[in-house]
Amino acid sequence: MTDQDKLIAYIEKKTGRQLNERGKTTVKVWLSKYSYELLEKSVDISYLKYFFEYKGDEAETHKSFEAFFNKIGGIAFNTSQTPLQNEITHIVNYGDTKFDYWNKGMARTILINYLVALKDYGYNEAKLLTDLEDEVFPLFKSERSWTDWREQMEKWTSDIEGWKSQTQIKAGESIIPKSLFERASTNIATLCSEINASYENNLFDCCAVMMRRLVEILLILTFEKAGRADEIKDSNGRYPNFDRLIDVVGKEKGIAFTPATKKDLQLVKNIGNNSAHKIWYVCTKTDLDEIRAPFRLLIQEFLILSGQQ
Repeated sequence: MTDQDKLIAYIEKKTGRQLNERGKTTVKVWLSKYSYELLEKSVDISYLKYFFEYKGDEAETHKSFEAFFNKIGGIAFNTSQTPLQNEITHIVNYGDTKFDYWNKGMARTILINYLVALKDYGYNEAKLLTDLEDEVFPLFKSERSWTDWREQMEKWTSDIEGWKSQTQIKAGESIIPKSLFERASTNIATLCSEINASYENNLFDCCAVMMRRLVEILLILTFEKAGRADEIKDSNGRYPNFDRLIDVVGKEKGIAFTPATKKDLQLVKNIGNNSAHKIWYVCTKTDLDEIRAPFRLLIQEFLILSGQQ
């Protein structure tokens, strides 16, 4: 039995109604877009929400079946969308009810361009959803027309693209080779680039503090990747300080830290603490050059263990 035959039989058994040829063709179209499993679930949802049995009233029963059947494709579509895609559709449809004139196709394109710009800037899906809710949706209250809304959205998109060019970090590979972090998440890659840029521009105290910060973050991500994060948190669910993390590494047996890891961690911790806290200390290029090799090995180890490489 084909998926089309199975779905037709499922609908007919559930409702007690027979599909005509037009209905069977619709089922075939659905199956060209969605899986059988998704459509079966959509049938169940639609049945619960829209199908009502009217005993003794064939006309009402027919209307109920039509409502149920006509909603299945829409339910399948909405269910197959990501939360971000659903929110885009919600905004596009809402705008159509808000303004006298509204170009749904262009509105969707504008929203996608806006989100792409934010994503390129480093936003993840959660931040994109929050932005749509907190920034984009309120525009329907502040703007008076389709034209106003479109112009504001296009201006925002242009501004975001400007942010990226203004904040682009110009850095070489003085401390961390780009090949090590080119596949890392945005925040890790940015930190690596800032460490290189600060060293190359003689901002050595800045460089030392960020080196310490990067190691601490990667160490926590390593425990998270190994499914061991809860083991290092305190009773309030917070991660411990760097000293405590170093102690944990020295005793850790389940994660493949190298024998030199704890010693190298201490080197990075010391120079970072000196630059951040010691009043009379000023980090020099020589100070950083002395720990460059172990730091680079440490970063490579943690990038691999944390799944960033």
